[in-house]
Amino acid sequence: MQPLKHYTNYREYLADAYRERKEKDPRFSYRRLAELVGFKTAGFFTRILKGEKNISPEMVERFARFLVLSPKEGELFRQLVRFNQARTHEEKKAGLAGLLNGRHSWLKQTAATQFRFYEKWYYPLIREIMNVFPFRGDYRKLARSIVPPISPREAIEAVRFLEGGGFLKKGPDGRYGLVDRFLNAGPDVATVSIHTFQLAMMDLAKKALERFPPAERDISTLTVAVSREGAERMKERLAEMRTELLEIAKADGRVDRVFQINLQLFPVSAPKEEGA
Repeated sequence: MQPLKHYTNYREYLADAYRERKEKDPRFSYRRLAELVGFKTAGFFTRILKGEKNISPEMVERFARFLVLSPKEGELFRQLVRFNQARTHEEKKAGLAGLLNGRHSWLKQTAATQFRFYEKWYYPLIREIMNVFPFRGDYRKLARSIVPPISPREAIEAVRFLEGGGFLKKGPDGRYGLVDRFLNAGPDVATVSIHTFQLAMMDLAKKALERFPPAERDISTLTVAVSREGAERMKERLAEMRTELLEIAKADGRVDRVFQINLQLFPVSAPKEEGA
């Protein structure tokens, strides 16, 4: 198995640690693990791995002793548990910031770059704008082309980050072009990064109601009562719609503007009790 510093989810680390121990000792079992760590039942470990149960601070220390972690690894394991078990987005952001301080250099750089790319709402927008308008260093014009506008200083910082992070590349003619870079620092890091961007885009959507006339926007709401199965079908249709919209964008040869599209489906009531 990989060293702890390569993991972004402590549950995956525990699953690999158990698998490795089992390979060395075929007689090792969940029951034996429960005895060593202090579970009440052997099935509790399965529920931890599935994300159905969290582990307490006391149990974190028991696992650290069972895994024979060094002091540095023990602290990393504690940070990983705090990050994975955080409930709110702000708690996850704080947990990720603490986690990145002691990661392997590659993972630290990749995760931090991915997080920064989505942390500033205008970074992805500027990258997309570069695909529409030629840019050769007029930062004042670039800053004004964003709605709402940012400052020229923010535009300079953004382009420097995007170029340094491998998202943009300056050509021989001085024009910047896109670099297709796919960042993957683990699904847990990606979730925090994307949620940060989504929250910013939701705020922009609220302001767009007053910022743009109806002819330049399409914002609507729909409240419906459906079953769990019906909601799943709607999620599938939304996924199909996203794919279709991307195909329309790819086929458009007369691009002159960048648009943001938010598709949202979420419950606004508690589920109906069985038998009610």
